[in-house]
Amino acid sequence: MANSFSRLLPDPQFLMAAQPWEQPTDLTQAKNLLGQLQSSITRRAREEFCHSKSKIQSVLLLTHTVWSKMEQEILDNLITYGRANATHWCLRHNPAGVNGVSDKACIHLKKARFTLARVVVKSKCSIDTKEEALLLWINKFLPKHNKDIFHEGELQKLRDRVS
Repeated sequence: MANSFSRLLPDPQFLMAAQPWEQPTDLTQAKNLLGQLQSSITRRAREEFCHSKSKIQSVLLLTHTVWSKMEQEILDNLITYGRANATHWCLRHNPAGVNGVSDKACIHLKKARFTLARVVVKSKCSIDTKEEALLLWINKFLPKHNKDIFHEGELQKLRDRVS
């Protein structure tokens, strides 16, 4: 069995052998080659570190978790106390709506703003990663959730809060 795995690995003498690198002939060519090498390493490291898909997915997962917990808290509060005596902060407002916004829209907009704030505070990722993930969430999830509540004007307000 060990023999079959050793066939898959490259021969160690080739790993340590001198590689055919381009040799610079003058100082400007050496700087050019070094610059290409540094930019290649920097670009790869930046993409892996800053915009890692796993980091963006972890922020999106946290966002969906906060959103669903808020939904559950609101439902539990409504079941326990009823609409007239609700104590959850998302439900405390003029039942007729605020500034011409319907009751349901007002609750969802509060929930979205709170979700954004909670994720920005709780997530340990860099602010660039959080911003990218939250903008993705705003652009992809919220319009699918309810296009009447999260129309383009409200989405733009939420985008402005993130960036």
